[in-house]
Amino acid sequence: MQIHGTLRRAYNRLTANCRHPLALMLVLAMIGSIERTLAADAPKPPDINARKEYQGVAKRAVEAKLYPVAEKNFLAAWEASEGLGPKDQRYLESLKDLANFYAEIGKAAKAEPLYRKELEAAQANHREKYVEGGEAMSDLGLVLFHEGKDAEAESLLAGARDILARQTGAFSFRVAVCLYDLARVYSAQGRFADAETALQKTIRIFENPGTMVKVKAPDAGHYGFQVSGTRYLPNYETVAEARLALARVYLQSGKLDKAEAACNEAIKQIGKYLGKESPSIARAQVLLAGIKIRQANYPEAEALLKQSLTLLGNSLGPGNIQLAGGLQGMAAMYLAQQKLADADLYLQRTLDLVKGGGPTHPRSSKMYSLLVFYADSGRRDEAEELLKLVLDAESKILEDKPLEFAMYLINGADACREWSNHSEAAGLYQRALVIADKNADPHDTALVPFLEHYAKTLKTLGRRTDATAVEARITTINSAGK
Repeated sequence: MQIHGTLRRAYNRLTANCRHPLALMLVLAMIGSIERTLAADAPKPPDINARKEYQGVAKRAVEAKLYPVAEKNFLAAWEASEGLGPKDQRYLESLKDLANFYAEIGKAAKAEPLYRKELEAAQANHREKYVEGGEAMSDLGLVLFHEGKDAEAESLLAGARDILARQTGAFSFRVAVCLYDLARVYSAQGRFADAETALQKTIRIFENPGTMVKVKAPDAGHYGFQVSGTRYLPNYETVAEARLALARVYLQSGKLDKAEAACNEAIKQIGKYLGKESPSIARAQVLLAGIKIRQANYPEAEALLKQSLTLLGNSLGPGNIQLAGGLQGMAAMYLAQQKLADADLYLQRTLDLVKGGGPTHPRSSKMYSLLVFYADSGRRDEAEELLKLVLDAESKILEDKPLEFAMYLINGADACREWSNHSEAAGLYQRALVIADKNADPHDTALVPFLEHYAKTLKTLGRRTDATAVEARITTINSAGK
C-alpha cells in the first residue's frame, strides 16, 4: 500500500511497537479508508483529453441543430478545463465556446455571466487594454443589448471599438463589428443619425479589399457576426448585410429614397455571392417591398413580394415559416389600400404558419396588424385569441428581456380595455407590474401612464381598494420625480 505525508508518519508511529499481524491489518485498513476519503474529496485535475472530445461532440451537435446535446457537451468541456484557471488559453476557449453557444441560441441571460467571466479574465491577465479585453467587452456589450440593457451595452461597445482601433487599426474587421453593433443600439433607441453614421463607417471598412470577415454560413437565414459555426468570407457579403441594416435605418427615419438605393445595392451584392435564386435575396425583397409600400408604389411592392414568396416557396417549401414575412408584407400592402378581404386572406395564411411554426417562428409582434384588423372589423373573439397566441410566443422569445415583454403585456391590456374586456386587461396589467417591480426602478416616471390605466380598469371592475393602492403608488412616483 502506498501511504504518503502525514498518513505515513501516523502509520510509522502506530506500527513501531506493534508486531501482531491482525493489529497491523487493522491499522492498514484504517489508513486505506482515510486515504480513499481524502482522494474522493480532493479536487480532480482537469481532464484535457475529455475536454477536446466534449468540444468536438458539441460542435457537431450544433451543426445538426441538436442543441440540448450541444449544451451538455459545451458545459462538460468548460467544467473539464475549469481547474486550469483563467490564465490558460484552453480554459478561455471553453468558456467562450459556451458563452457563444448561449448567445447563438438566444439565451442571453445564460451568456451574460460567462462573458463577464471572459472580461474578468482579461482584466486578471492585465489584457483589458489589448485585443482580448476589447473582444470581451464587445461580446458582453452585444449580449447586454439583446437583454435590453442599452446604456451598459453602448458603453462597452464604444470602449471595445476604441481599444480595438488602437490595437488592430481603425479599419479592422473587429472595429467594423463594434460599429455595426453600436448602430443596432442606436437604432433601438431611435438615434437614427448616430446609427446611420456608424453603419456608413462599417460599410467603408468592409469595402476595403483587404478586409476578410468571419460570418455565419449563408444557410443560417441571415448574415451575422457570431462565432459558432463560422467561416471566412469575402468582404462584399458583409457589405450587403451592412447595407440592409442601413436601409432599415433610412426606412425608420423616413429617408425612403436612400433606403431604396441601399436595399437595391444589397440585393445586387447578395446575388453576386449567393446567386439570384437565393432565399437571402427573397428576404431582402421583403424589405424593399416595405419601402415601396411606404412610397405608395403598390404595383412594384406586389411584384417584389410575389417574387419573394415564389423564391422561398421553391427553395424551402410552401409551409416554411420563413414565408411569413412575405405574407405579412402582402397583407400590409392590401391594408394600406383598404382592400380588407385580400388582407384578411394573407393574414390568415400568416396566422396558420405562425401557429405551426413553434419556437422558431418570426417575431409575433408582426401579427399586430391582424389583431387591429380583427378588432376594427368587430371580430373581437378572434382578436383576443390571437392576442393570447402573441403573448405566449413573446413570453418565450423575450425570456431574457422581461421589461420588453412587459411592454407587450401593457399593449395587450390596453387593447383589452378598448374591447371592454376589463377583467383580462387587469390580469395583463398585473403581470406587467410584477415584472416591472422585479426589473425596473420603482420610482421611474415611465410607469405612471400604465399605472393610471391599471387604476381605471380596477375601478371599472369595482375593485376600489386595489385601485386606491395603485393611485397611491402613482402619487409616490410623481413626488419622487419632482
